Amino acid sequence: MAKEKPEGYGEDPDYYSGFFGFTESFWTSRVPCRECGARVREWRKLQLLGRSYRLKVVRGAVASLRFDGRNFLLSRRARSKATDHFRRWYVQTGRFWLRERVSLLSPKVGVAAARVNIRDIGYRWGSCGRNGVIYFNWKLLQLPLRVADYVIAHELANLLQRHHGVENS
Repeated sequence: MAKEKPEGYGEDPDYYSGFFGFTESFWTSRVPCRECGARVREWRKLQLLGRSYRLKVVRGAVASLRFDGRNFLLSRRARSKATDHFRRWYVQTGRFWLRERVSLLSPKVGVAAARVNIRDIGYRWGSCGRNGVIYFNWKLLQLPLRVADYVIAHELANLLQRHHGVENS
């Protein structure tokens, strides 16, 4: 039994922009043409700090994946492992960016993290570990900056108050 596609599928290229990860064929989708109804290939847009960037598959690229400031450029030979390349790119890029952002927001919250890590932590955006370590999900880099800053500030605040349920209000 085939899965039913959600309402609006293919109408907006940002609809499946990757907030929750990638599927095997995340870089394109076949959608009905608005004029003739024929199935056409539509290139997806990927998110970086809430902004959409086009993915281009290029020939003869030395790097499997790179970002030129306007587009994500994926090597043609790397398409079969695109999901892994993107995850690795977000983790490597996010490591530096998140450490800088945590350093910027720490004085405002009034606490500093001992260490900042970025990895896949499932459905959570962030997590506060032992000894002042903060873990962030690599998918956080796809959210708008103000939302990412909120998550960072929230995790910093958890260093001050670890539990934030109703009973601790």
